[in-house]
Amino acid sequence: MKDYYKILQVASDASPEVIQMAYKALAKKYHPDLNPGQEEAMQEKMKDLNEAYEILSDKDKRWQYNQSFYQNEESSHYSESEPQRNSWTESSYRAQAETASQGSKTTSGKGCARTGCGCLTVFIVIFMFMGVVGSFSLTKENKSASASEVSTAASMNDQSESRTEETMPISNETKASSEIQNGPIYNSVDPPDSTDSRQEILVEATGSNAMLTLWTYRDGQWVEDMSTTAAIGSDGLTTNKTEGDHMTPEGTFPIYFAFSTKAKNTKIAFETISEDSVWVCDPESVYYNTLQSKNNPDKDWTDKGGAENMYPKFSKGSSNACICFGFNGDGWSPYGAVAYGGSALFIDGVGENGKMNSGYGDIKISGKDMTKLLSYLDSDYNPTITIRAAQ
Repeated sequence: MKDYYKILQVASDASPEVIQMAYKALAKKYHPDLNPGQEEAMQEKMKDLNEAYEILSDKDKRWQYNQSFYQNEESSHYSESEPQRNSWTESSYRAQAETASQGSKTTSGKGCARTGCGCLTVFIVIFMFMGVVGSFSLTKENKSASASEVSTAASMNDQSESRTEETMPISNETKASSEIQNGPIYNSVDPPDSTDSRQEILVEATGSNAMLTLWTYRDGQWVEDMSTTAAIGSDGLTTNKTEGDHMTPEGTFPIYFAFSTKAKNTKIAFETISEDSVWVCDPESVYYNTLQSKNNPDKDWTDKGGAENMYPKFSKGSSNACICFGFNGDGWSPYGAVAYGGSALFIDGVGENGKMNSGYGDIKISGKDMTKLLSYLDSDYNPTITIRAAQ
């Protein structure tokens, strides 16, 4: 049975965030295009990486894997001969601390413990320490604080004030979050999961149909700016999005930018589409799930099926504008998306020649509603989108 933790070089208690970061780093390291002459070996490594990430990033699959794996192992799958565990995990710090402790014991004497000298030395030190502590306690009870004690107290007070100053921003953030939580909440809609988000697109789905509602936090309360019908992936929602599954990812994601062939009235980032614009769909490309130019000198995606030409989408009237949200990368950065984690899914404003039907996983609304939605969206509000089953 494959040791997926070893493949990703993480500890068995690694968090989902650590697992994702480790996967991205190793995917970059083992990418076949970055290892000329080792393409076949790298492809095998990438196959194992993708398999390990698929299992360990899913809570239920990871639990089932752990049950099977540890039944076949008498102890942890890590050994001293393996690479050092990921420094992001708490267990690595414990290992380093134990190593340091053992090192100090090794250099503390030459067989002293075996001859009994070590025990005697320890006893004497403890006895002297107890005497000092007892004397200090009596002195403290019967005498006023010495100058050194006053100095220590002042130092502790300074540290306390420093800690108070350091925690003030956190307290203020908590207060702001509390104010948001206590503001009027309309219907069954909850505030955004991100405490610094004050604008949320809520998509509640039943099958492949949905309702899209925009909420903005203004003047101490959540205000409904607009609500409309929408269509999502033909196979509904998923928490484990994969390439080509015709499903819409479920969760809360940041809104990154809008794009079209013509400028739109909006206060979020905007990209203008030209005849050279493509959206990379090749999972093996470092530009996977990003907007690129087909003339990119560093192009590494396949010519056939590796990228979608975006210009006809708008010039032929299928869409009037789209919004990129961060379900798998930010739509700009190379190495930012998880391979096979899904690509080219947007909030899609259907154009005059488009169809309001469910499809590959896009969230489709009418072109008129898209124009209205864009006019409300504002980067200063840190907008997010929450996609979930109707409640």
